[in-house]
Amino acid sequence: MSRPKAIIIIGTSKLQVPVIHWAKELGFYVVATDKNDNMPGTDLADRFVNIDGTDIPAFLDLANDVAKEFEFLGAYAGSDFGLPTVATLSETFDLPGPGLAEVKLALDKGAAKQKWMEVGLPTPDFEVTRNLSNATLAADHFGFPVIVKPIDSSGSCGVLT
Repeated sequence: MSRPKAIIIIGTSKLQVPVIHWAKELGFYVVATDKNDNMPGTDLADRFVNIDGTDIPAFLDLANDVAKEFEFLGAYAGSDFGLPTVATLSETFDLPGPGLAEVKLALDKGAAKQKWMEVGLPTPDFEVTRNLSNATLAADHFGFPVIVKPIDSSGSCGVLT
């Protein structure tokens, strides 16, 4: 007899609410997690666990606990802060999903762009600068409009045009 299927969803903000609903509509037992226990999706899941999405050891413990009772299908993160956790769970439980090495490369914007250029993918010109003076020189070099984006942030935080 097959066991019920379960999924871990990292994050319970309003952006995750539809994902929680879809997973439940598919018949999955949904374990939702967030470091903030006062988010809109916390009461929608079958189970809520207060965990920071970057706490990989806590997620390994949680996934092992879930796998005792359910067929653990994997984890989903709607933003990049949780992707290393998703990759670790995928690799640990031999599930389809991104590998940790690929996730680390994808999250390192500078390294990813360098790899794209090495294999000949079209890549916009860019300059990594560390101060306003050099950023101004780079903008003058490229011409306007330019996009200024922090290389070490996520979710388009700090993007300016």
